[in-house]
Amino acid sequence: MKAYSWLLALALPFALTSAAPNAGPGLLCRDGETNLLSFTTKNGKSVSLCVGAANKYLVYRYGTPTQTELQYPPALDASSWDKFTVTNYRKPATDKPNSAEDLHRLVFKNGNVTYTIYDDTSDANGHVCGVGVTVPGKKEVFMQGNLKSVTGQLADFSSYHR
Repeated sequence: MKAYSWLLALALPFALTSAAPNAGPGLLCRDGETNLLSFTTKNGKSVSLCVGAANKYLVYRYGTPTQTELQYPPALDASSWDKFTVTNYRKPATDKPNSAEDLHRLVFKNGNVTYTIYDDTSDANGHVCGVGVTVPGKKEVFMQGNLKSVTGQLADFSSYHR
């Protein structure tokens, strides 16, 4: 066994670095897709924004690695880009002099339900991300992202679609 331990020591670093860029726990991106932003929520579900090969489409998925509970839009084609609204803005922080906030939002409407994915960074509050779900006539529900699980960032959206 000792004779093979050196082989394991050599092979382990390569095994750890050879994973695909969108590989990781909770990611719902599929083969050939690139992860734009993914994270798990406090309820243990995953949220992923994935870009199709050659930037062909954008898709939102929610669920677990074994069961996708929501995929939007259902059709994965070039028209998907027009189904999302993205805003990025930087503003001075109101609670701390000489500081700023970078606020990133991706919004889509599925039926009468509005989903807002947020990915914000500020000098005062650090990094926060999650999903807000709004149903008309009801209180908006926020599912905060677990920051230890975050991969990617909404700030990179313009790298995929202009």
